[in-house]
Amino acid sequence: MALIHGGIQDLSWTWGNVWRPLMLWLLLLGPGWVLFRRAEPHIREML
Repeated sequence: MALIHGGIQDLSWTWGNVWRPLMLWLLLLGPGWVLFRRAEPHIREML
């Protein structure tokens, strides 16, 4: 969102501003997937 805002207002940004959130997202994707798979039966039970 900050990159879109910076692009609209013609502010400076570097490729680090793009890669850092992407790498963080990829790094947290694995643990998030594991937690979702473990919680899925409990979610079904509550529904």
